[in-house]
Amino acid sequence: MRGIGIPLICWVLAAASLLSSCKGKALTPSPADDLRRQVVELQRQQEEQQGQIRELTAKLAQKSAAAGVDPVVEAARPLLGSISLTTGTGLEAQPDGTPGCLLRVVVVTQDGRGRFLQVVGELTVSLIRLVEGCEPEVTVCRTFGPLEVREAWRSSFMGTHYTFEVPLESSAACRGGFLRVVFRDALSGESFSAEESVEEMDPEASP
Repeated sequence: MRGIGIPLICWVLAAASLLSSCKGKALTPSPADDLRRQVVELQRQQEEQQGQIRELTAKLAQKSAAAGVDPVVEAARPLLGSISLTTGTGLEAQPDGTPGCLLRVVVVTQDGRGRFLQVVGELTVSLIRLVEGCEPEVTVCRTFGPLEVREAWRSSFMGTHYTFEVPLESSAACRGGFLRVVFRDALSGESFSAEESVEEMDPEASP
């Protein structure tokens, strides 16, 4: 979550923690419960609004190319609104037991209404190692072209997503770091990004 909503949400959470009490009845709603529900609703609304804004921006970028298209059809056309990293992203042992590790990146692409959307474009994966007192070190930088992105589409009991795998030989890269993914939408020219911290691979992990 970014933007002006973060301080408000943090304040509400802090207030909720002060209002909660272990002496209350377990099944009796409290002011803290109401505040928590408000936080969840604020987060949902903000995420939905951000996705809608990105989708509208993409549609404006396509306006010139959409000349002559029925306005109703144009309004109904889904476009990319956001990307996110999800469960399964991280470092793991190489499946064949070779030295190094494997960086698995699981990406979900959604339209402005939060629904999965197949996309066309290129995706760049970067892993940056941050060490106090030192310059950030880029240990991984890999770009997947449009055809590779298409082949990365997956659908399973975990949902629909894109899975990208980057074999790593560098011991520094296997220590984890800050993961940044940037997708450039070929249809609108817009760029979308997602970030998260990646923990060091467990040295005892086995394929």
